Amino acid sequence: MFVYILLVILLIVVVLIQEPKSAGLGGMFGGGAETVFGAKGAATFFTKLTAGLGAAYMILSLVLSILNRPAAGGSAIEKAIQRDEVLKKLNIPTQPAQPAQPAQPAPQNPQPAGGQQ
Repeated sequence: MFVYILLVILLIVVVLIQEPKSAGLGGMFGGGAETVFGAKGAATFFTKLTAGLGAAYMILSLVLSILNRPAAGGSAIEKAIQRDEVLKKLNIPTQPAQPAQPAQPAPQNPQPAGGQQ
């Protein structure tokens, strides 16, 4: 984890140290169009270093995500399926019990709210 944080900080520093080319995004829409679409100078040391650090960042992110996977049966759906299978083996019903009967039965012929018809 320390290596990952160090790599991120180093990548940020290298990107900030680089000399801007044609005033950044402004060069895409204005005077620097020939460098965007055509003749490009040789890649500088910082450009190559940025590409290398970016690739290392992506690879390390992938490796860390693989190493930190949840244990087997980690999703809630898989756990629910396993729980239901265990309950079936133990002959425990998975459905809730029947609801209790209401205290008073519903009236047979309810009267409308407005009085007589």
